[in-house]
Amino acid sequence: MSFSFISRFSRHQVSQLSQVVVIHNSELMCGSLDKGTLGSGSKKNIFYILLRDWGQLEAANAMSRLARLTPAYLSNRGFSIGIGDVTPGQGLLKAKQDLLDDGYKKCDEYIQALSTGKLQQQPGCTAEETLEAIYACPKEPALSQNELVLTADAIMKRTDFLCCRDVFLEEIRKFAKNISERIKKTRDKYGINDNGTSEPKVLYQLDRITPTQLEKFLETCRNKYMRYKTPVFCGSLKYEVNGKHFQSVLPGTHSK
Repeated sequence: MSFSFISRFSRHQVSQLSQVVVIHNSELMCGSLDKGTLGSGSKKNIFYILLRDWGQLEAANAMSRLARLTPAYLSNRGFSIGIGDVTPGQGLLKAKQDLLDDGYKKCDEYIQALSTGKLQQQPGCTAEETLEAIYACPKEPALSQNELVLTADAIMKRTDFLCCRDVFLEEIRKFAKNISERIKKTRDKYGINDNGTSEPKVLYQLDRITPTQLEKFLETCRNKYMRYKTPVFCGSLKYEVNGKHFQSVLPGTHSK
């Protein structure tokens, strides 16, 4: 079948022909060559038809031609990379180490500035809140999913959190649970274990939260809560003035 012969078909007939594959003199005249046509493993692919109608030699020749055509096409239209293309060189490794060293040095400087009272505070933040915002606790291990939840619960059971309402503490627990689930999802995605032995160590920087960071965050939440919350009356104070006894209601600790 030649191309001039196909061109004499009507539009409807050409549409019908497009549903089949026609090859003439090694040229695809109509249809499309896809996985189902070239190698689906069924008896409808082109190599089985060649084997059935023309014999083993012609089928093998067609496979050989396609095998030569494919790498030639990919060399012009596609690309490939090897392990050597993505392995960092010595220059990149040195630059990475220099960057880490500079970061650790800055953290030490921030801590020293806080200790000496020279840390410049960010707008609307105390010195501790400023340090929390800029300090990454480099020497502390990252918390796993379970460790984050348990650490948050332990912190919220301290006496300085007894002044918080149950509804506020429950919101904090929900927030900690959501963060812990995100940590687990990230570690499962990249195959990071919880015992700190995964390589490279930089993987533990993904969604990294340390005990100190969590503690400072919860303390900041508590302080802001105490600053703006409605007082909860849960106790009384008895005292005597000039022989007269008085009793005052104390705001503060929430009574369950």
